[in-house]
Amino acid sequence: MGNVIEPWKDDADYQRVNVDNKYKPVYFWSYQRALNDSVYKAVELDLDKEYTKPVNADKSLWLHEDVQRDFGLTEDKTAGKKNGTLVWAYANTNVQDSAMRVELRQVPMQVELKGDSTIIPVELQDAERVIGGLYVVPKYERGGRVQFLLAGVAVKGADAKWCLQMLAVPTDITPTNSSDSAEKKEKAGKKKDKKKDASIEPTPTKSK
Repeated sequence: MGNVIEPWKDDADYQRVNVDNKYKPVYFWSYQRALNDSVYKAVELDLDKEYTKPVNADKSLWLHEDVQRDFGLTEDKTAGKKNGTLVWAYANTNVQDSAMRVELRQVPMQVELKGDSTIIPVELQDAERVIGGLYVVPKYERGGRVQFLLAGVAVKGADAKWCLQMLAVPTDITPTNSSDSAEKKEKAGKKKDKKKDASIEPTPTKSK
């Protein structure tokens, strides 16, 4: 998320000290912990590497590709209608610090991307205690095997409200005026067929 890659943007003390933009932040160290663990461990994010890239224009979500590509959920970047589950991570108190405990809440959710947009607003309870969320969809395979794919990540928008950033490629999303486009293509196809039929019509010849 954006506040992980650029934590100073939400830091009131930093905004006060650097009101004239005289200082440039320098990464010193990074720590992380699993939701089911209480111990933070140092992690190398390689933020200046080529495999750390923002997913959207406002940089509220970043993609950090692992060099070994051996962890995490497989991404689902396909467009269309999806029936999945939005898994929210809630802090046990309104104060989010290193000692907080986290619980998960699952909310079934159907998603259909329209209008070339990959951002979907969401409504949720106790929003002040939410620290993040993932949208996963099931993929049913042979032998009764079910694989869960990561299709979206919860991010905070410009108005500080939570929304769902889908991982689908914008160019693959059907525009809202797709029916009009399809109709125009169909009419153009009919006109082309008529011209083609006219071109193959036998030309009459005069008999001597």
